[in-house]
Formats: sequence, structure tokens, C-alpha cells
Amino acid sequence: MADKITLNFIEDYRKIPHLWDPNNKLYTKKVKRNNGLQVLATKYNMDIDGVKKKIKSLRSYFSKEHQKVMKKNSGAGSDEIYVSPWFAYKHLLFTADSVTPRETRETSTKEKKDTQAEVFIRESSVTSQSTCMSEDEHDFILPSIRKKRNVENKKTDEEEASKFMKKATEELNQKDEFTLYGQLIAHKIRNLNPLNRLLAQQRINNTLFNLEMQQMTGAAATQNATEIPNVIEIFNDTEMPNDSPAKREA
Repeated sequence: MADKITLNFIEDYRKIPHLWDPNNKLYTKKVKRNNGLQVLATKYNMDIDGVKKKIKSLRSYFSKEHQKVMKKNSGAGSDEIYVSPWFAYKHLLFTADSVTPRETRETSTKEKKDTQAEVFIRESSVTSQSTCMSEDEHDFILPSIRKKRNVENKKTDEEEASKFMKKATEELNQKDEFTLYGQLIAHKIRNLNPLNRLLAQQRINNTLFNLEMQQMTGAAATQNATEIPNVIEIFNDTEMPNDSPAKREA
């Protein structure tokens, strides 16, 4: 049973690519990622930290198994193919492209640092020739660029959060007396048994239909006021089934 729940969790995780695909345009958007985590947290009755820990645990174990598979199958014969015994391995293969073996990761990190150093030296050299900057000022070139990018990303996240809150506030402010009255009617209908619910909905719909037809035909409301029953009269004239709450109270 636990394995089944884990597989369902993995499938739902796969359906939110900005949580695991670095190439997804929403992958770096903190607000969107948190929304995705909240979806999983709500469905599996967890908090966001619990979801993060579960994802980290699954991906960590998958990474170890995947490296083992790649290593043992490297140069192996057709009769010596290693298959992971872990039940969730094949279900997490969609994350394989974002899993980097430790050796490759260390090499990539070293190469990245070397490249950054080369770029820094080259830019510093060109800048110093054109503007005669001091060496101390060069030390702040790359950090300044990184700081600017972080500020831009933070600003984007704050703008998205602000838009979300503004939209939610507008929706709340749109509630008028009719919205509240509709909620009251809905609450009363919920307390009826299934048959009485259908009767109430039918008569309310008929009343609204008749009133809309009057408006479309231009009939005066005063001339038809006595012809169209109001909602209270509808409920009073409705003959309730024997098992209805009204009958039982009588």
C-alpha cells in the first residue's frame, strides 16, 4: 500500500515539470515552484517541508541507483545487464537528465570555475585598459552582476505575488448582497433531502426564467406581479414528500 502511494506521488510530481526540469521556464520561479509543492502537500496531507524531504529522499536514492546501473552496464555484455531492484526506479527515469554523477559534477564545477576565472581576467584586462580601474574595483565586477541578477529575480517573484494578492482581493470585493443571498439559499437547499432539493431548484429556475422572459418582452413588472409567485410562495405551495423534514415535523 505504501509503495502504491509512493508511485502515485511520483506520477503527480512528474506532472509538475517546473519542480524537476531545469529547462522549464518556470523552474527558477519561486512562487510557481511553491504553488506546485502546495498542490502535492494538499493532495497527500503533508506540509511543504514534508514534500521537499520526500522528493529529496526519492531523488537521492534514484541517483545512487542510476549511477549503479550506468556503471555496471558500462561495457557489460548483453547477458550481464544490471536492472535496479528498486520498485520506483523506472518511474523516476524522467529525472535522469537532471541527475549528474558525482565525478562528472565535480569536473563540471571545476571547469565552470575555470571558465568564470578566464572571463573575469579577460573582462578585467579590457576594462582596465579603457577606464584605468584599480584592482580593488575589478574584484566587485562579478559580484555586482550576480547581485543585480538576484535583485531582478526577487523583484519578479514579488510582482507575481502582488498580482496574485490583488486578484484575490478583487474577487473578495466583488461579493455583493446578491452573492451573499445566493449563498444563504444554497445553505438552505443543502439541508433538504435529495427530492426536495430537485423541487426547489426546479421552481427557482422557473421563476427566474419567467422574470427574464418578462424583461425580454418588455412586460411591466406591476402587471405580472400577481401572476408570478415569489420564492417564499413556491416553497409554501410545494407539496413535500412523506419522508421530507417538513412532513416529519408536522
